[in-house]
Amino acid sequence: MLETGRLRGADLWHVAAALYVSPRSGDLSFATLDARQGGVVAALGFPLPWEADSP
Repeated sequence: MLETGRLRGADLWHVAAALYVSPRSGDLSFATLDARQGGVVAALGFPLPWEADSP
């Protein structure tokens, strides 16, 4: 996960929790409004219900 992109602490924790809940990332949508986090989770295979915008 850390090789995919750089995230802040809380954002990283949320991605780690999603991977814990659903190790097969395609089985769970990941909702975020943060562009950096959205890029990382998309690269990990999570579908996004909408496109994240930068703050």
